[in-house]
Amino acid sequence: YNLNFQAVVSTQSTGVHDPRKANGFIVKRVKALAGQFVEHDMDNPGTYLAKHSYEGKYSVPTGYCWLEGDNPSNSTDSRKFGPVPLGLIRGRILCKLLGS
Repeated sequence: YNLNFQAVVSTQSTGVHDPRKANGFIVKRVKALAGQFVEHDMDNPGTYLAKHSYEGKYSVPTGYCWLEGDNPSNSTDSRKFGPVPLGLIRGRILCKLLGS
């Protein structure tokens, strides 16, 4: 997949990533790729960043990406469960279909 900053992707969810959707899928926005830094949000750092950031920054490891939802105050994403292995990415979301 052609992943870049701000791409919206679907990733396989495991119990570790989102216990409510084990073996399902979640849709999040790519905020950082391997080697890029994620800034620590002081208002909503998330449990993972609070434990693993250094001086307010976290470097995404090789083979992983950092995913965040569009609503930071109500999103279960990498701030809570950490970086996501690229192997779990299942596709890039291109559009949203609305029913009538």
